[in-house]
Amino acid sequence: MLKQSLPAHHRPGHGLQSPPLDLILSAPPPPPTTPTPTTITIAATANKNTTNNTVHIRDSLPLPLPPPAPLRTILLNMIMSMQT
Repeated sequence: MLKQSLPAHHRPGHGLQSPPLDLILSAPPPPPTTPTPTTITIAATANKNTTNNTVHIRDSLPLPLPPPAPLRTILLNMIMSMQT
């Protein structure tokens, strides 16, 4: 009789009260699931927007822009403007 009662309590589905693992596993998932899709969508849209913008800018502007300089120069200018 005792052997039959123990597995019933230790079952993952019916043993929600005795094992804290089910509560711990059920609590964390909701928060991480919401931010991950947003970050993925933002990253995907950002990549698509940047590629489209760069293509359109390169097609519209006849002057070739230096590829390695812009990001570093913009960041340095922003840092210098914030410090001054």
